Amino acid sequence: MSDTGRIKLAQSSFKEDAPHSQGFSILLSGASIILIGAVLGRVLDFITRTMIGRHFGPGNFGLLNGAIALLSIMAVIVSLGIPTGIVRFIGRYKGEEKPEDIPKLAHNTFWLITCIAVLAGFALLFVNEWLAIHLLNEPAMAPLLRLVAIALPIITMLSLTSALFQAERESKSYVLVNNLLLPLTRLSGIFLAIVMGWAFIQISSFYIVGALIPPLILGFVLIRQTPFSLWSADIPKTKNLLPPIRFSLPLLVGSLFGLAIWQVDLLLLQREWGAEETGLYAAALTIGRLPGMILLAFSFVLAPVAAELFSAGRITRMRYLYERTVEALFFLALPITAIIILYAAPLLHLLFGAAYVTAAPVLRILAAGFFLQVITGPNGNTIIMMGHSRRYLTYTLIAGTVTIGLYLLLISPLGKIGAALATVTGILLLNGIFAWQLYRAADINPLRSLRLDLFIPLILALMTTLVLKQLAGHLLPSWLMLLILIAVIVTLYISLAVLFQMIQPQELQALRRLISRNGQV
Repeated sequence: MSDTGRIKLAQSSFKEDAPHSQGFSILLSGASIILIGAVLGRVLDFITRTMIGRHFGPGNFGLLNGAIALLSIMAVIVSLGIPTGIVRFIGRYKGEEKPEDIPKLAHNTFWLITCIAVLAGFALLFVNEWLAIHLLNEPAMAPLLRLVAIALPIITMLSLTSALFQAERESKSYVLVNNLLLPLTRLSGIFLAIVMGWAFIQISSFYIVGALIPPLILGFVLIRQTPFSLWSADIPKTKNLLPPIRFSLPLLVGSLFGLAIWQVDLLLLQREWGAEETGLYAAALTIGRLPGMILLAFSFVLAPVAAELFSAGRITRMRYLYERTVEALFFLALPITAIIILYAAPLLHLLFGAAYVTAAPVLRILAAGFFLQVITGPNGNTIIMMGHSRRYLTYTLIAGTVTIGLYLLLISPLGKIGAALATVTGILLLNGIFAWQLYRAADINPLRSLRLDLFIPLILALMTTLVLKQLAGHLLPSWLMLLILIAVIVTLYISLAVLFQMIQPQELQALRRLISRNGQV
Protein backbone atom coordinates (compact mmCIF):
# COMPACT_ATOMS: atom_id res chain seq x y z
CA MET A 1 0.00 0.00 0.00
CA SER A 2 1.33 3.45 -0.91
CA ASP A 3 1.87 6.23 1.60
CA THR A 4 -1.14 8.11 0.18
CA GLY A 5 -3.32 5.06 0.51
CA ARG A 6 -2.25 4.55 4.12
CA ILE A 7 -3.03 8.16 4.97
CA LYS A 8 -6.51 7.90 3.46
CA LEU A 9 -7.13 4.65 5.32
CA ALA A 10 -5.97 6.26 8.57
CA GLN A 11 -8.26 9.24 8.07
CA SER A 12 -11.24 7.03 7.37
CA SER A 13 -10.67 4.96 10.50
CA PHE A 14 -9.61 7.82 12.76
CA LYS A 15 -12.81 7.78 14.81
CA GLU A 16 -12.34 4.11 15.65
CA ASP A 17 -8.98 4.71 17.31
CA ALA A 18 -8.60 4.97 21.06
CA PRO A 19 -7.97 8.51 22.33
CA HIS A 20 -4.61 9.85 21.13
CA SER A 21 -3.68 11.08 24.59
CA GLN A 22 -3.94 7.52 25.92
CA GLY A 23 -1.43 6.31 23.33
CA PHE A 24 0.96 9.11 24.20
CA SER A 25 0.57 8.30 27.90
CA ILE A 26 1.68 4.72 27.21
CA LEU A 27 4.56 6.00 25.09
CA LEU A 28 5.68 8.31 27.89
CA SER A 29 5.53 5.48 30.39
CA GLY A 30 7.94 3.38 28.33
CA ALA A 31 10.12 6.34 27.44
CA SER A 32 10.40 7.36 31.09
CA ILE A 33 11.87 3.96 31.96
CA ILE A 34 14.39 4.25 29.11
CA LEU A 35 15.23 7.86 29.99
CA ILE A 36 15.81 7.10 33.66
CA GLY A 37 17.98 4.15 32.65
CA ALA A 38 19.85 6.27 30.10
CA VAL A 39 20.53 8.97 32.70
CA LEU A 40 21.81 6.45 35.24
CA GLY A 41 23.85 4.64 32.61
CA ARG A 42 25.34 7.87 31.32
CA VAL A 43 26.24 8.99 34.84
CA LEU A 44 27.91 5.66 35.56
CA ASP A 45 29.75 5.77 32.24
CA PHE A 46 30.80 9.37 32.97
CA ILE A 47 32.35 8.28 36.23
CA THR A 48 34.12 5.35 34.56
CA ARG A 49 35.49 7.47 31.73
CA THR A 50 36.49 10.19 34.15
CA MET A 51 38.53 7.70 36.19
CA ILE A 52 40.28 6.42 33.06
CA GLY A 53 40.85 9.91 31.67
CA ARG A 54 42.17 11.29 34.94
CA HIS A 55 44.32 8.27 35.74
CA PHE A 56 45.90 7.70 32.33
CA GLY A 57 45.69 11.13 30.66
CA PRO A 58 44.35 12.29 27.26
CA GLY A 59 46.77 10.11 25.27
CA ASN A 60 45.63 6.75 26.59
CA PHE A 61 42.05 8.00 26.76
CA GLY A 62 42.29 8.76 23.05
CA LEU A 63 43.63 5.26 22.30
CA LEU A 64 40.74 3.65 24.17
CA ASN A 65 38.14 5.78 22.37
CA GLY A 66 39.73 4.99 19.03
CA ALA A 67 39.41 1.28 19.76
CA ILE A 68 35.77 1.69 20.81
CA ALA A 69 35.06 3.64 17.59
CA LEU A 70 36.52 0.83 15.49
CA LEU A 71 34.52 -1.75 17.46
CA SER A 72 31.33 0.22 16.76
CA ILE A 73 32.05 0.37 13.04
CA MET A 74 32.84 -3.34 12.78
CA ALA A 75 29.76 -4.26 14.81
CA VAL A 76 27.59 -2.36 12.32
CA ILE A 77 29.28 -4.12 9.39
CA VAL A 78 28.88 -7.68 10.68
CA SER A 79 25.30 -7.11 11.86
CA LEU A 80 24.21 -6.35 8.27
CA GLY A 81 21.69 -3.84 9.61
CA ILE A 82 19.65 -6.72 11.05
CA PRO A 83 19.00 -5.24 14.56
CA THR A 84 16.94 -2.39 13.10
CA GLY A 85 15.34 -4.77 10.62
CA ILE A 86 14.25 -7.03 13.48
CA VAL A 87 12.36 -4.16 15.13
CA ARG A 88 10.71 -3.23 11.83
CA PHE A 89 9.64 -6.78 10.87
CA ILE A 90 8.37 -7.79 14.30
CA GLY A 91 6.28 -4.60 14.39
CA ARG A 92 5.06 -5.39 10.88
CA TYR A 93 4.14 -8.97 11.76
CA LYS A 94 2.16 -7.71 14.74
CA GLY A 95 0.38 -5.10 12.62
CA GLU A 96 -0.45 -7.78 10.01
CA GLU A 97 -1.45 -10.26 12.75
CA LYS A 98 1.19 -12.86 11.87
CA PRO A 99 2.67 -13.72 15.30
CA GLU A 100 3.79 -17.19 14.16
CA ASP A 101 6.54 -15.61 12.01
CA ILE A 102 8.18 -13.77 14.90
CA PRO A 103 10.05 -16.68 16.62
CA LYS A 104 11.43 -17.87 13.26
CA LEU A 105 12.72 -14.40 12.46
CA ALA A 106 14.40 -14.05 15.87
CA HIS A 107 16.11 -17.46 15.77
CA ASN A 108 17.30 -17.31 12.16
CA THR A 109 18.72 -13.81 12.14
CA PHE A 110 20.33 -14.11 15.57
CA TRP A 111 22.49 -17.11 14.78
CA LEU A 112 23.34 -16.01 11.24
CA ILE A 113 24.75 -12.68 12.44
CA THR A 114 26.52 -14.29 15.40
CA CYS A 115 28.41 -16.66 13.08
CA ILE A 116 29.43 -13.77 10.82
CA ALA A 117 30.71 -11.82 13.85
CA VAL A 118 32.83 -14.76 15.05
CA LEU A 119 34.45 -15.11 11.61
CA ALA A 120 35.12 -11.37 11.43
CA GLY A 121 36.72 -11.45 14.87
CA PHE A 122 39.11 -14.20 13.81
CA ALA A 123 40.03 -12.22 10.68
CA LEU A 124 40.81 -9.10 12.73
CA LEU A 125 43.17 -11.06 14.95
CA PHE A 126 45.41 -11.67 11.94
CA VAL A 127 45.52 -8.09 10.63
CA ASN A 128 45.49 -6.00 13.82
CA GLU A 129 49.13 -4.87 13.57
CA TRP A 130 48.78 -3.88 9.91
CA LEU A 131 45.67 -1.82 10.69
CA ALA A 132 47.33 -0.11 13.65
CA ILE A 133 50.40 0.90 11.65
CA HIS A 134 49.02 1.64 8.18
CA LEU A 135 45.42 2.70 8.78
CA LEU A 136 45.56 4.44 12.16
CA ASN A 137 49.22 5.47 12.10
CA GLU A 138 49.51 4.36 15.73
CA PRO A 139 51.38 1.10 16.52
CA ALA A 140 50.22 1.34 20.16
CA MET A 141 46.70 0.53 18.93
CA ALA A 142 47.59 -3.07 17.99
CA PRO A 143 46.92 -4.61 21.45
CA LEU A 144 43.62 -2.77 21.65
CA LEU A 145 42.61 -4.05 18.22
CA ARG A 146 43.13 -7.62 19.46
CA LEU A 147 40.67 -6.82 22.23
CA VAL A 148 38.25 -5.46 19.63
CA ALA A 149 38.47 -8.78 17.76
CA ILE A 150 37.50 -10.70 20.90
CA ALA A 151 34.72 -8.30 21.82
CA LEU A 152 33.13 -8.21 18.35
CA PRO A 153 30.96 -11.37 18.65
CA ILE A 154 29.95 -10.42 22.20
CA ILE A 155 28.86 -6.87 21.35
CA THR A 156 27.02 -8.14 18.27
CA MET A 157 24.99 -10.65 20.29
CA LEU A 158 24.28 -7.95 22.86
CA SER A 159 22.96 -5.58 20.17
CA LEU A 160 20.72 -8.30 18.77
CA THR A 161 19.22 -9.12 22.17
CA SER A 162 18.65 -5.39 22.69
CA ALA A 163 16.81 -5.23 19.36
CA LEU A 164 14.55 -8.08 20.48
CA PHE A 165 13.78 -6.25 23.73
CA GLN A 166 12.95 -3.11 21.74
CA ALA A 167 10.69 -5.01 19.35
CA GLU A 168 8.75 -6.48 22.28
CA ARG A 169 8.79 -3.08 24.06
CA GLU A 170 10.57 -4.71 26.99
CA SER A 171 11.82 -1.38 28.32
CA LYS A 172 12.73 -2.74 31.75
CA SER A 173 14.79 -5.61 30.34
CA TYR A 174 16.59 -3.26 27.96
CA VAL A 175 17.42 -0.83 30.75
CA LEU A 176 18.52 -3.58 33.12
CA VAL A 177 20.95 -5.05 30.60
CA ASN A 178 22.30 -1.99 28.76
CA ASN A 179 21.88 0.95 31.11
CA LEU A 180 22.43 -0.61 34.52
CA LEU A 181 24.36 -3.88 34.49
CA LEU A 182 26.82 -2.95 31.74
CA PRO A 183 27.92 0.46 33.14
CA LEU A 184 27.85 -0.87 36.72
CA THR A 185 30.10 -3.76 35.75
CA ARG A 186 32.50 -1.39 34.01
CA LEU A 187 32.50 1.12 36.85
CA SER A 188 33.10 -1.39 39.63
CA GLY A 189 35.69 -3.31 37.64
CA ILE A 190 37.64 -0.23 36.56
CA PHE A 191 37.58 1.20 40.08
CA LEU A 192 39.00 -2.00 41.56
CA ALA A 193 41.54 -2.28 38.74
CA ILE A 194 42.86 1.25 39.36
CA VAL A 195 43.02 0.63 43.12
CA MET A 196 44.96 -2.59 42.48
CA GLY A 197 47.39 -0.79 40.17
CA TRP A 198 46.49 -2.46 36.89
CA ALA A 199 48.20 -1.21 33.73
CA PHE A 200 46.33 0.57 30.94
CA ILE A 201 46.10 -2.48 28.68
CA GLN A 202 44.66 -4.59 31.50
CA ILE A 203 42.01 -2.00 32.27
CA SER A 204 41.23 -1.70 28.55
CA SER A 205 40.78 -5.49 28.40
CA PHE A 206 38.12 -5.32 31.07
CA TYR A 207 36.41 -2.24 29.59
CA ILE A 208 36.24 -3.55 26.02
CA VAL A 209 35.71 -7.29 26.63
CA GLY A 210 35.18 -8.35 30.24
CA ALA A 211 32.40 -5.94 31.11
CA LEU A 212 30.28 -7.19 28.18
CA ILE A 213 29.93 -10.75 29.44
CA PRO A 214 27.59 -10.30 32.48
CA PRO A 215 25.06 -8.18 30.50
CA LEU A 216 25.07 -10.74 27.69
CA ILE A 217 24.35 -13.58 30.11
CA LEU A 218 21.52 -11.63 31.71
CA GLY A 219 20.18 -10.76 28.26
CA PHE A 220 19.97 -14.45 27.36
CA VAL A 221 18.17 -15.18 30.63
CA LEU A 222 15.60 -12.43 30.03
CA ILE A 223 15.08 -13.39 26.38
CA ARG A 224 13.86 -16.80 27.54
CA GLN A 225 10.93 -15.03 29.20
CA THR A 226 9.77 -13.58 25.86
CA PRO A 227 8.01 -15.31 22.93
CA PHE A 228 11.33 -15.57 21.07
CA SER A 229 13.09 -18.88 20.50
CA LEU A 230 16.84 -18.50 20.12
CA TRP A 231 17.60 -22.09 21.10
CA SER A 232 15.70 -23.99 18.43
CA ALA A 233 17.66 -26.77 16.76
CA ASP A 234 16.10 -25.94 13.37
CA ILE A 235 18.54 -24.89 10.67
CA PRO A 236 17.73 -21.39 9.38
CA LYS A 237 15.89 -21.52 6.04
CA THR A 238 16.83 -19.18 3.22
CA LYS A 239 13.23 -18.18 2.54
CA ASN A 240 12.87 -16.99 6.13
CA LEU A 241 16.10 -14.98 6.03
CA LEU A 242 15.79 -13.24 2.67
CA PRO A 243 13.01 -10.70 3.48
CA PRO A 244 14.69 -9.19 6.56
CA ILE A 245 18.11 -9.30 4.91
CA ARG A 246 16.83 -7.56 1.76
CA PHE A 247 15.29 -4.90 3.98
CA SER A 248 18.34 -4.58 6.24
CA LEU A 249 21.20 -4.47 3.71
CA PRO A 250 20.41 -0.89 2.69
CA LEU A 251 20.36 -0.10 6.41
CA LEU A 252 23.86 -1.58 6.67
CA VAL A 253 25.26 0.72 3.99
CA GLY A 254 23.29 3.63 5.38
CA SER A 255 24.48 2.92 8.91
CA LEU A 256 28.11 2.82 7.76
CA PHE A 257 27.78 6.27 6.28
CA GLY A 258 25.87 7.33 9.36
CA LEU A 259 28.90 6.29 11.36
CA ALA A 260 30.84 8.93 9.43
CA ILE A 261 28.99 11.34 11.70
CA TRP A 262 29.63 9.32 14.88
CA GLN A 263 32.93 7.44 14.78
CA VAL A 264 35.13 8.24 11.77
CA ASP A 265 36.03 11.61 13.29
CA LEU A 266 37.82 9.81 16.15
CA LEU A 267 39.77 7.56 13.78
CA LEU A 268 40.84 10.43 11.51
CA LEU A 269 41.86 12.53 14.51
CA GLN A 270 43.87 9.56 15.74
CA ARG A 271 45.66 9.33 12.42
CA GLU A 272 46.26 13.05 11.81
CA TRP A 273 46.78 14.50 15.30
CA GLY A 274 47.55 11.59 17.59
CA ALA A 275 46.03 10.07 20.69
CA GLU A 276 46.09 13.17 22.93
CA GLU A 277 44.02 15.33 20.58
CA THR A 278 41.64 12.41 20.15
CA GLY A 279 41.29 12.12 23.91
CA LEU A 280 40.37 15.80 24.28
CA TYR A 281 37.80 15.53 21.52
CA ALA A 282 36.37 12.31 22.99
CA ALA A 283 35.84 14.01 26.36
CA ALA A 284 33.90 16.85 24.70
CA LEU A 285 31.93 14.34 22.65
CA THR A 286 30.99 12.36 25.76
CA ILE A 287 29.41 15.42 27.40
CA GLY A 288 28.04 16.94 24.18
CA ARG A 289 25.93 13.87 23.50
CA LEU A 290 23.99 14.28 26.74
CA PRO A 291 20.87 15.73 25.06
CA GLY A 292 20.90 12.73 22.76
CA MET A 293 20.06 10.34 25.58
CA ILE A 294 16.57 11.86 25.69
CA LEU A 295 16.11 11.22 21.98
CA LEU A 296 17.35 7.66 22.45
CA ALA A 297 14.76 7.04 25.15
CA PHE A 298 11.79 8.21 23.11
CA SER A 299 13.11 6.66 19.90
CA PHE A 300 13.40 3.26 21.58
CA VAL A 301 9.71 3.30 22.48
CA LEU A 302 8.36 5.09 19.40
CA ALA A 303 10.09 2.87 16.79
CA PRO A 304 8.09 -0.37 17.27
CA VAL A 305 4.89 1.63 17.80
CA ALA A 306 5.48 3.50 14.52
CA ALA A 307 6.12 0.24 12.65
CA GLU A 308 2.92 -1.31 13.99
CA LEU A 309 0.76 1.78 13.35
CA PHE A 310 2.11 2.33 9.85
CA SER A 311 1.58 -1.33 8.92
CA ALA A 312 -2.02 -1.02 10.16
CA GLY A 313 -2.53 2.20 8.16
CA ARG A 314 -3.05 4.40 11.23
CA ILE A 315 -0.94 7.34 10.05
CA THR A 316 -2.88 10.03 11.90
CA ARG A 317 -2.22 8.36 15.23
CA MET A 318 1.46 7.91 14.39
CA ARG A 319 1.72 11.60 13.46
CA TYR A 320 0.13 12.64 16.75
CA LEU A 321 2.54 10.52 18.81
CA TYR A 322 5.54 11.84 16.88
CA GLU A 323 4.65 15.51 17.31
CA ARG A 324 3.88 15.10 21.03
CA THR A 325 7.24 13.36 21.34
CA VAL A 326 8.99 16.39 19.82
CA GLU A 327 7.26 18.66 22.37
CA ALA A 328 8.60 16.57 25.23
CA LEU A 329 12.08 16.38 23.65
CA PHE A 330 12.30 20.15 23.26
CA PHE A 331 11.16 20.79 26.82
CA LEU A 332 13.67 18.33 28.33
CA ALA A 333 16.69 19.01 26.09
CA LEU A 334 16.62 22.82 26.21
CA PRO A 335 17.98 23.35 29.77
CA ILE A 336 20.54 20.55 29.42
CA THR A 337 21.99 22.11 26.26
CA ALA A 338 22.04 25.59 27.80
CA ILE A 339 23.95 24.35 30.84
CA ILE A 340 26.54 22.55 28.67
CA ILE A 341 27.13 25.59 26.45
CA LEU A 342 27.29 28.07 29.31
CA TYR A 343 29.49 25.97 31.61
CA ALA A 344 31.52 23.96 29.08
CA ALA A 345 34.95 24.58 30.64
CA PRO A 346 33.89 24.01 34.28
CA LEU A 347 32.10 20.79 33.29
CA LEU A 348 35.19 19.44 31.53
CA HIS A 349 37.33 20.37 34.51
CA LEU A 350 34.92 18.76 36.96
CA LEU A 351 34.40 15.53 35.03
CA PHE A 352 37.75 14.93 33.32
CA GLY A 353 40.32 17.24 34.88
CA ALA A 354 42.25 20.41 34.08
CA ALA A 355 44.03 18.82 31.10
CA TYR A 356 40.75 18.70 29.17
CA VAL A 357 39.57 22.31 29.62
CA THR A 358 41.01 23.32 26.22
CA ALA A 359 38.22 21.25 24.61
CA ALA A 360 35.52 23.70 25.82
CA PRO A 361 34.96 25.34 22.38
CA VAL A 362 34.56 21.87 20.86
CA LEU A 363 32.01 20.96 23.51
CA ARG A 364 29.92 24.06 22.80
CA ILE A 365 29.82 23.30 19.07
CA LEU A 366 28.88 19.66 19.62
CA ALA A 367 26.20 20.44 22.21
CA ALA A 368 24.46 22.87 19.85
CA GLY A 369 24.54 20.35 17.02
CA PHE A 370 23.19 17.47 19.07
CA PHE A 371 20.41 19.69 20.44
CA LEU A 372 19.23 20.48 16.93
CA GLN A 373 19.27 16.78 16.17
CA VAL A 374 17.16 16.00 19.23
CA ILE A 375 14.41 18.53 18.52
CA THR A 376 13.79 17.13 15.03
CA GLY A 377 12.70 13.90 16.71
CA PRO A 378 13.52 10.26 15.86
CA ASN A 379 13.04 10.91 12.15
CA GLY A 380 15.55 8.39 10.78
CA ASN A 381 14.15 5.53 12.84
CA THR A 382 10.60 6.47 11.89
CA ILE A 383 11.47 6.39 8.18
CA ILE A 384 12.92 2.91 8.65
CA MET A 385 9.88 1.72 10.60
CA MET A 386 7.71 2.89 7.70
CA GLY A 387 9.59 0.43 5.49
CA HIS A 388 11.69 2.95 3.56
CA SER A 389 15.10 1.33 4.08
CA ARG A 390 16.26 2.27 0.58
CA ARG A 391 15.36 5.91 1.13
CA TYR A 392 17.26 5.74 4.40
CA LEU A 393 20.26 4.43 2.46
CA THR A 394 20.08 7.26 -0.07
CA TYR A 395 19.82 9.98 2.56
CA THR A 396 22.66 8.65 4.70
CA LEU A 397 24.85 8.19 1.62
CA ILE A 398 24.41 11.87 0.79
CA ALA A 399 25.01 13.14 4.32
CA GLY A 400 27.79 10.65 5.04
CA THR A 401 29.69 11.51 1.87
CA VAL A 402 29.52 15.23 2.65
CA THR A 403 30.60 14.62 6.26
CA ILE A 404 33.58 12.45 5.30
CA GLY A 405 34.65 15.12 2.81
CA LEU A 406 34.44 17.75 5.55
CA TYR A 407 36.47 15.55 7.91
CA LEU A 408 39.20 15.20 5.30
CA LEU A 409 39.09 18.93 4.60
CA LEU A 410 38.90 20.28 8.17
CA ILE A 411 40.56 17.84 10.57
CA SER A 412 44.07 18.14 9.17
CA PRO A 413 44.34 21.96 9.57
CA LEU A 414 41.94 22.50 12.52
CA GLY A 415 42.15 19.31 14.61
CA LYS A 416 39.35 18.79 17.08
CA ILE A 417 37.61 22.05 16.14
CA GLY A 418 37.45 20.90 12.52
CA ALA A 419 36.10 17.51 13.61
CA ALA A 420 33.35 19.20 15.64
CA LEU A 421 32.35 21.54 12.81
CA ALA A 422 32.19 18.64 10.34
CA THR A 423 30.21 16.49 12.76
CA VAL A 424 27.61 19.17 13.40
CA THR A 425 27.29 19.94 9.68
CA GLY A 426 26.69 16.26 8.96
CA ILE A 427 24.10 16.03 11.74
CA LEU A 428 22.18 19.05 10.45
CA LEU A 429 22.28 17.87 6.84
CA LEU A 430 21.14 14.31 7.62
CA ASN A 431 18.34 15.36 9.97
CA GLY A 432 17.20 18.08 7.59
CA ILE A 433 16.79 15.50 4.82
CA PHE A 434 15.06 13.06 7.16
CA ALA A 435 12.66 15.74 8.41
CA TRP A 436 11.75 16.84 4.90
CA GLN A 437 11.10 13.29 3.69
CA LEU A 438 9.06 12.44 6.78
CA TYR A 439 6.92 15.50 6.10
CA ARG A 440 6.36 14.37 2.51
CA ALA A 441 5.57 10.78 3.48
CA ALA A 442 3.30 11.31 6.50
CA ASP A 443 2.80 15.08 6.96
CA ILE A 444 4.95 14.94 10.12
CA ASN A 445 6.48 18.34 10.84
CA PRO A 446 8.46 18.77 14.09
CA LEU A 447 8.48 22.56 13.65
CA ARG A 448 4.79 22.58 14.53
CA SER A 449 5.66 21.18 17.96
CA LEU A 450 8.52 23.47 19.02
CA ARG A 451 7.58 25.61 22.03
CA LEU A 452 9.82 28.65 21.52
CA ASP A 453 8.16 30.43 24.43
CA LEU A 454 10.11 28.07 26.71
CA PHE A 455 13.15 30.25 26.07
CA ILE A 456 11.57 32.85 28.37
CA PRO A 457 11.79 30.79 31.61
CA LEU A 458 15.20 29.52 30.51
CA ILE A 459 16.57 33.05 30.04
CA LEU A 460 15.15 34.16 33.38
CA ALA A 461 16.75 31.14 35.07
CA LEU A 462 20.12 31.85 33.44
CA MET A 463 20.03 35.52 34.44
CA THR A 464 19.29 34.52 38.03
CA THR A 465 22.28 32.18 38.14
CA LEU A 466 24.59 34.83 36.70
CA VAL A 467 23.59 37.18 39.53
CA LEU A 468 24.02 34.38 42.06
CA LYS A 469 27.47 33.59 40.73
CA GLN A 470 28.54 37.23 41.04
CA LEU A 471 27.30 37.45 44.63
CA ALA A 472 28.47 34.10 46.01
CA GLY A 473 30.93 32.67 43.50
CA HIS A 474 33.97 33.56 45.62
CA LEU A 475 32.50 32.04 48.79
CA LEU A 476 32.28 28.42 47.63
CA PRO A 477 34.58 25.93 45.88
CA SER A 478 34.18 26.08 42.10
CA TRP A 479 32.83 22.53 41.79
CA LEU A 480 30.19 23.12 44.47
CA MET A 481 29.18 26.43 42.94
CA LEU A 482 28.79 24.73 39.55
CA LEU A 483 26.49 22.07 40.97
CA ILE A 484 24.38 24.72 42.75
CA LEU A 485 24.06 26.80 39.58
CA ILE A 486 22.95 23.77 37.56
CA ALA A 487 20.35 22.88 40.18
CA VAL A 488 19.05 26.46 40.22
CA ILE A 489 18.75 26.59 36.42
CA VAL A 490 16.77 23.35 36.21
CA THR A 491 14.52 24.19 39.17
CA LEU A 492 13.70 27.73 38.01
CA TYR A 493 13.19 26.65 34.40
CA ILE A 494 10.61 24.00 35.32
CA SER A 495 8.95 26.14 37.99
CA LEU A 496 8.55 29.19 35.75
CA ALA A 497 7.33 27.12 32.82
CA VAL A 498 4.64 25.59 35.01
CA LEU A 499 3.78 28.89 36.70
CA PHE A 500 3.27 30.73 33.40
CA GLN A 501 1.48 27.73 31.86
CA MET A 502 3.99 27.46 29.05
CA ILE A 503 3.92 23.67 28.86
CA GLN A 504 1.12 21.41 27.74
CA PRO A 505 -0.45 18.69 29.89
CA GLN A 506 1.61 16.12 27.99
CA GLU A 507 4.86 17.67 29.21
CA LEU A 508 3.60 17.79 32.79
CA GLN A 509 2.57 14.18 32.51
CA ALA A 510 6.02 13.33 31.18
CA LEU A 511 7.68 14.96 34.17
CA ARG A 512 5.39 13.18 36.61
CA ARG A 513 6.11 9.84 34.98
CA LEU A 514 9.84 10.49 34.98
CA ILE A 515 9.88 10.92 38.75
CA SER A 516 7.33 8.23 39.59
CA ARG A 517 7.96 4.53 40.04
CA ASN A 518 7.40 2.21 37.06
CA GLY A 519 5.85 5.03 35.06
CA GLN A 520 2.70 5.03 37.19
CA VAL A 521 1.22 8.39 38.20
